[in-house]
Amino acid sequence: MKILWDKKPETAEQKLIADYASDYIPILEGQIELISSNDLLTASFTPRPLNGHFYTYEVRKETSSDKYLLIVWQGIRTGDARSLLYGWLEKEGNY
Repeated sequence: MKILWDKKPETAEQKLIADYASDYIPILEGQIELISSNDLLTASFTPRPLNGHFYTYEVRKETSSDKYLLIVWQGIRTGDARSLLYGWLEKEGNY
């Protein structure tokens, strides 16, 4: 699986988060499995702080296309702050 970011990470914070997100590919694959097997629309997780800041990774199923979107939020809960990065999760084969 790979992450196709909507726009190339530009700031140092965005680049750090993008690199960090790639370490979570197994968890993101698990989130997709959780969403698809339980008929959910979203699933999220917040790992331990990165450089003293919390970031929440949300996987969202786009029902119109059956694709999965990754949104990285600054903060502990989704929607509480601004999204820093987002992109599509792409995997060969079916989910």
